[in-house]
Amino acid sequence: LFISVFLLILLSTVLFAAACTAENEAESAVRTAVEHEHSWSDYVVVKEATCTETGEKIKYCDCGASVSIIIEPTGHLLEEGFACSERRCLNEGCDYVEPKAEHAFSVKETVPPSCTEKGYTVYACECGEERTGDETEPAGHVYGDWETPEEVTCTDDGKRLRSCTVCGFEETEILPSAGHKYESSVIPASCERGGYTEHTCVTCGDRYVDSETAPLWHVLDSDFGCCERHCVREGCTYYEPAYKEHDHSVSSVVAPTCTEEGYTVNECACGAVKYVDYVPKAEHSFVTKEFKASCTEGAYTESVCSVCGYAVKTVTAPALGHLYECDFACCDRKCLREGCDHTEKASSEHEYTETVTPSTCTEKGSIVTVCGICGSVTHYEETALAAHDFVKTDINATCTEPGYTEYTCKACAHVCRDDYTEALGHLYSTDAECIDRKCIREGCIHTEPASAEHDFAATAVSPSCTEKGYTEYICKACRYYYRDDYVDALGHLYATDAECTDRECIREGCTHTEAEGHDYVGGLCTRCDDIDETYDCGDPILELNYLTYCVTGFTPSESDTRVIIVPDEYNGIAVTSIADFALSPHPQIECIVLGKNFTSLNSWSLYGMTSLRILLLPDHCSLDGVMLPSGVTVISY
Repeated sequence: LFISVFLLILLSTVLFAAACTAENEAESAVRTAVEHEHSWSDYVVVKEATCTETGEKIKYCDCGASVSIIIEPTGHLLEEGFACSERRCLNEGCDYVEPKAEHAFSVKETVPPSCTEKGYTVYACECGEERTGDETEPAGHVYGDWETPEEVTCTDDGKRLRSCTVCGFEETEILPSAGHKYESSVIPASCERGGYTEHTCVTCGDRYVDSETAPLWHVLDSDFGCCERHCVREGCTYYEPAYKEHDHSVSSVVAPTCTEEGYTVNECACGAVKYVDYVPKAEHSFVTKEFKASCTEGAYTESVCSVCGYAVKTVTAPALGHLYECDFACCDRKCLREGCDHTEKASSEHEYTETVTPSTCTEKGSIVTVCGICGSVTHYEETALAAHDFVKTDINATCTEPGYTEYTCKACAHVCRDDYTEALGHLYSTDAECIDRKCIREGCIHTEPASAEHDFAATAVSPSCTEKGYTEYICKACRYYYRDDYVDALGHLYATDAECTDRECIREGCTHTEAEGHDYVGGLCTRCDDIDETYDCGDPILELNYLTYCVTGFTPSESDTRVIIVPDEYNGIAVTSIADFALSPHPQIECIVLGKNFTSLNSWSLYGMTSLRILLLPDHCSLDGVMLPSGVTVISY
């Protein structure tokens, strides 16, 4: 027991000493920490931060310790303004200038074209900068109908005008006087009155007469004194009575037929006839045909006269009787022979049985009562449809349509659906947001509209002969393009101005050839007055004057004939002259070509040729004393 007490006291002493030592060490550590705590001053800026460079600030302790902190750059303080204009830094001592960004133009206004002015689009940036582009050509006047306040007459000019329905601009045209348009009517001479040609203007009624002829003699229709003789000229009623009897000295015999008597005809030289010596009719000339028997009529022969058609009928065999389509005594029976419509009524009753046809999923079945002898029906009843036999098919979803399971009947193709899945949504081939994007899923035609602006790069294209020059702007992202700043096409450049010939453009790269050629109207080219050597201008009216022909008139081939070509000769005889006033009825003629045998013209040969501009004649033909219309060009050959 004593030893146990001693050990307990010793253990307590050791534990107390250890506890005291630990407490003393902790107190010593606290005291040391309190003695070295820093007393910091405020931060002192030793280097100011700028827009782009760091600064520095430091705080100090009395013990000599210090703490340094880096001050981040302040960044530029820019002037207020838009990104597309220059902005300077406002910080003192900084000369930084922010580069200008590209203008962000958007449509401010679209000005449509007017009748005479181009249309265009005004693009504006938020900074106020503006530009124009997308010019469209002037729309041009939209004219209403022509109005004619002053009508054209044969001798006076007219006037017509029309107004633009948009801007009211008026366009006026002078309508040149039409000139008289004569229609010629030849009044032929009669037995008692002379003839003439009457010329009347179809527009105003102006009239004149020429080409008068003497009256004609009566022309009688017979030289026989035994007949009345009449004048055969149209419109003449003159006649001479007969002055002697007919001489029936010429006889001819007409043989009899089976329908008509025969007789003798006595004829006068003038054509008058007398019938005598009649003969009785002749016998018939029969042709015989055989006809087959029918159900109700026997066979027979028929003899018909080939001259007059008289007929005789003779029966040769009895009727055939009816031929029926079936032998059912319970049915009415119809004769099958062609042309017979006889029907024999039934002589016994029908014997009926019942037939059942099962239903399907699309067609109802039936119960039918039918005669076992002839097949006629007395009762028909439908039965209900059968159930469908479905086949399952999975239908995949599309961009906009859900998928589903489809069930189709094997027998009738009836369809029903369930188990729907959501639509897939659209799938695009590009992420460019500045263009409309088309879905690339097979079978889809959806297009997504653009949601961003294009990023354009400009390229200048020079004008050509036929195409305008322009500046083309192509989007870097999607390659969409548009054009503006148009420059007019240069037009073709030819090495010659010669008309009516083919001309090639001499501008580099252009292969255009202008094929003018002559534009003949009425025998003359409208551009160079060349004469169409193949043109049929019409026929000159010629009159033999001693040993040569003289032109006394002209008949044009067409209403717009503009040239008269007088031949060298006619039937081997020279054509040498034109009578006074011979061509005056044709004031529209612009060119006359005289044959090589002409030596001179009469003073008034060209009278009335108010449109004449060109006269071609042989170099030995004299024009002394000839009244030429003003402005005529004379060309010798």
